[in-house]
Amino acid sequence: MKFLGALVSLLLLAVATFCSKVKHVTANGCDFAYVEKGRGTPILLVHGSVGDFTMWSAQMDALGRNHRVIALSRRYHWPNASKEDPKDYTPQLHANDVAAFIQALKLGPVHLVGHSYGGFICAYVAKEHPEVVRSVTLIEPPIVSLLPPQPVPPPFITAALSLFAKGEDDSAVKAFIDGVEGPGSFDQLSPKIQRHMLLNARELRSELRMPSDQYLPTLTCEDIRQIKAPMFLVKGAKSPDFLRAIVDQMRTCMPSSSETEISAASHGVQFENPQGFNDAFLQFLGHVEKEP
Repeated sequence: MKFLGALVSLLLLAVATFCSKVKHVTANGCDFAYVEKGRGTPILLVHGSVGDFTMWSAQMDALGRNHRVIALSRRYHWPNASKEDPKDYTPQLHANDVAAFIQALKLGPVHLVGHSYGGFICAYVAKEHPEVVRSVTLIEPPIVSLLPPQPVPPPFITAALSLFAKGEDDSAVKAFIDGVEGPGSFDQLSPKIQRHMLLNARELRSELRMPSDQYLPTLTCEDIRQIKAPMFLVKGAKSPDFLRAIVDQMRTCMPSSSETEISAASHGVQFENPQGFNDAFLQFLGHVEKEP
């Protein structure tokens, strides 16, 4: 408990230096913390599992020069209120949250960016709430239903759940990250990213305990084709084959989409190679904003 208290203090200090002010808004019956920078057409950044708004710290300055860039912490993620084993942790719920968040801030159509599970969520937002989306950028969303049947659950999820059951939350988070990105990946992350992932351990535990068909519901090629907003698909050059395959399959489903590969990065492209991601995303944005 002393360690957790010290960790919280360090993170509060990190947030204070990360942005001038953490803001809050109520949407879809939930209070959401968020940060923002800049003015202009809005960009909304949606983090993935074991994350929060600080996962986008390397994007705020670069994207905020000519846009209003906003990063939110999703329901149950730090520093928002958590909940012991929520039964409603689905991409559809979070998609409704994101749409309500956009409407609560009166942002109008946004350039929507989602990483990992946040990308799964943003695909639902673009499909179900097209009126709030100007473009959608998806960074390796785990839409496993686009691939041939996989072992359920994957071994690394079983390992993480076993560690959570023993109360070894830090080790469970590490096992999850190493399972997604490759052995040793957690130890190669910056101390700041590691701290924030560990702070969201309770959320990950709840997430992984959800039934797989609820946590990762079926999304088909036909569902993807219903998205009308310009789509940008992003994968890391060093990412696991199954995540890269999902991105490639989405491109097959949506031939009009754009796709890029970020060098020197695995799954966490926006913090592993921020300049590479920022440059590619801004180039995509430039093309979209030239369109009538």
